[in-house]
Amino acid sequence: MDMSAPKLQKPGAGLPFLEWFVSKYWVVNRLPFKMTWDEAQIFFEREGQRTIAAFESIPKLLREKKILIDRVVGMEDSSRYWSAAMVLEHLAIVGPMMAEGIVLLSKGIQPEVTVGIADVKPLGILSAEQSLLSFKNLLGDFSRRMAEDVANRDSDIKMTHPWYGPINARQLHWLMAAHHRVHRKQLEAILLNCSH
Repeated sequence: MDMSAPKLQKPGAGLPFLEWFVSKYWVVNRLPFKMTWDEAQIFFEREGQRTIAAFESIPKLLREKKILIDRVVGMEDSSRYWSAAMVLEHLAIVGPMMAEGIVLLSKGIQPEVTVGIADVKPLGILSAEQSLLSFKNLLGDFSRRMAEDVANRDSDIKMTHPWYGPINARQLHWLMAAHHRVHRKQLEAILLNCSH
């Protein structure tokens, strides 16, 4: 047990109430419908490239070092003590699950599996190189699946998100890009704290 590790909230504790409320009723229930599907896909691809750039801006020798940061908006407390490699590992864990959820919902199928927040935390088992490769593969696979496998972008079928409750394919598709943005900001905060 690492006695020097900071005391953080348990995975799944969620966001502060006001932040969660704004996220649920504005970010999740309004913004996805103010943007077309194709615009949301461009948002996803742009954030993916910005995430790679943020990761690569961190010195190579520090990419696997856990660094404590202040909490980023949209990220729970338990995620504040990750390495850059762990950030990409997390995105590579969550991404395929979200892609599968979007495809199933678009086909009128409600996903049977409910995933908890604690289930998608990184284990820190990937090297920096492996995590970057996994993330790049995710970006390509996700874009391909959205182009080839999605049936009805406006399907009303919903799945239960562990924070936001019932959401449909369009909301989940938009949330994928927003999720990358949160963790891209986390990488930028890691970079700032590398020099401290």
